[in-house]
Amino acid sequence: MGMGKDYTITFIYEKFFLGGAETLIYRMSKWLVEKKYDVEIVFREIDEELKKICIESKINLVPIKKFTASNYYKATKAKNNQQLIVTFFVVDFILAEQIKKKSQKDVKTILYVVHPYILINKYFSKNKVGIIFKSAMKKLVLKMYNSKSVYFMDEDCINVCSDYYKINLKKAYNEIIRLPMYLRYYRKKKKNPGQLKVLSISRIDFPFKGYLLGLIDAIEKLNDNNIKLTIIGDGPDRSILEKKIEKSTMKHNINYVGAVPYNRLDSHFKNSDLYIGMGTTVLDAVSAGTPAICVYSYTLNFKVTGFFYEAPHVLGGIKEGETYPCLDGVYFLEKVNLMNDCQYQALIDKGNEVLKKIYNIDLVMPAFLKNVLDGKNKNNKLLAPTFILWGLRKIQRLHFFKIKRQNK
Repeated sequence: MGMGKDYTITFIYEKFFLGGAETLIYRMSKWLVEKKYDVEIVFREIDEELKKICIESKINLVPIKKFTASNYYKATKAKNNQQLIVTFFVVDFILAEQIKKKSQKDVKTILYVVHPYILINKYFSKNKVGIIFKSAMKKLVLKMYNSKSVYFMDEDCINVCSDYYKINLKKAYNEIIRLPMYLRYYRKKKKNPGQLKVLSISRIDFPFKGYLLGLIDAIEKLNDNNIKLTIIGDGPDRSILEKKIEKSTMKHNINYVGAVPYNRLDSHFKNSDLYIGMGTTVLDAVSAGTPAICVYSYTLNFKVTGFFYEAPHVLGGIKEGETYPCLDGVYFLEKVNLMNDCQYQALIDKGNEVLKKIYNIDLVMPAFLKNVLDGKNKNNKLLAPTFILWGLRKIQRLHFFKIKRQNK
């Protein structure tokens, strides 16, 4: 396996704003820089706070106004080593393939699937164009799978893809890349005296993150002035959330903060008694010593899979009642609220132990590099038909999770 200066690792992400995928890229890049790899992040737009911490971590930033292979080569220096390009959307994977085609060096390209709906699309599924598009995408997915160019973050992502296209992705289960997380030492903590401080961090986008609306309903149902909820995040449905809070009978116990830079979230985690959410923020919370509950996506109800340690491979349920337990989140709020200090510390310890075993960045990243760079990668020319690129540009970029706006 090539190490350090043998490789340049390139991440492509067009709109590099504050979100789960972006902070994931930052963590991966930071770790790679620490291990003496050349690392670059290619983007069109970037959040200024994220830009600042990337520069501080000595990560090379490559802005390009138009996402084409020619513009990429105009913006970067010639590479003297091998290159691995990591992408998170199919359109960016196709760009990576175009970059590979123009390169004179050894270039490997992969798609890292960190959301179950990245490889599928339901917008065209019921018309003739959709049938053709789905068939073309199925062929591309199979090509990527057979050439070891696609990796998944968890079992749910594999299941959704294989069920949608009716294909066998059995080998993918052995090469899952869990979300890598830095482990931090945390002091033993007690709950805030006389109250339960609950934190949730999320992109404000419904119905994908509709659990936020259900969580507010749960706070109303409990009607307990000792339970305080803080919500951090921004997104297209911010106004809906604000109206929901304003109409709530418990609005005095709900604090909507808005967006907070990633490097300033730690104090919020440490000041909270319980974290409620999905994805990478669950790992951030547990790493900071705050117990977490994982919620379901695409529901306006407060449904959960349980405490993080109970189903640690699930950082968010996909469909209520399928595969994993679908439980009432109110029960878990009440349970933590009634815990004594000993029970609460045991909950923290269980989450931290699981985090170390499954998501430790010093275990995940070496395994990731070994899978991709050990020479077994059959990375052949995979250029997708123009039709796929056209379709994805039309319907997938930044809208892959908008199935229907049920709340409007």
